Amino acid sequence: METIERCALRTFPAEVVHEHLSRYAFAAQFVVGKRVLDVACGTGYGSAILEAAGSQLVIPIDISREACVAARLDHNVGPVIASALALPIREEALDVVVCFETIEHVNDPTGLVRELRRVLSPEGMLVLSAPNGPYDNPHNAFHVSRFGRGDIEAMLSDRFRSRIYTVTSKLRYLADLSRSLAYAVRPCRRVG
Repeated sequence: METIERCALRTFPAEVVHEHLSRYAFAAQFVVGKRVLDVACGTGYGSAILEAAGSQLVIPIDISREACVAARLDHNVGPVIASALALPIREEALDVVVCFETIEHVNDPTGLVRELRRVLSPEGMLVLSAPNGPYDNPHNAFHVSRFGRGDIEAMLSDRFRSRIYTVTSKLRYLADLSRSLAYAVRPCRRVG
C-alpha cells in the first residue's frame, strides 16, 4: 500500500507529504457548505481535510479496497469502492469534484473528464491536478499517460469553461510549482 503512488503521511518524505496536503488546502477554499466528491481518495487524509473545511458532505471514492480500509482506520472516513470511470453517483449531484493525481493512471483520460463532468452540477467546480509531463518520472510504471499543460487544457475545454486557477498563477502552496498542473474550473452548459 505504501507506494510512490499512494501517499502515506507517516512514512513519506516531508516535501512529498507537503505537496499532497497542499493540493487539498487549495481545494478546501471551494468546499464550504458544498457537496463534494473526492475521486481516488487514497487513504482518506484529503477527504478529512475537505470535511474539516466545512463541506456539507464529502463522498470519498477509491478503487483500492486496501486504501479504503486505511481511510476508515486512519482518518475515520468511509470511502466507497468504485472506479473513477464509473462513479456510482447520479448526474449533476455534486457541487465540487476533487480529482488529484489520478488522470495519469487511467486508460481513458477523456472518459474520466466526461465522468467527472457528469456528476457535477451546472454551477459546480472541478479541482483537478496531474503531474506536469516534462517533470514526470518517465520510469513510473503506474502512469499510463503523461500530460503537458496543453493536453490537460484540451481535455477540459470541451466540458469546462472559465479556468479559475492554474498552478503557475495561484497554486502557491506547492513547493515546486513546475512539477504539477492544477486547475479549478467550472462546467460548460450542456449542449443538446
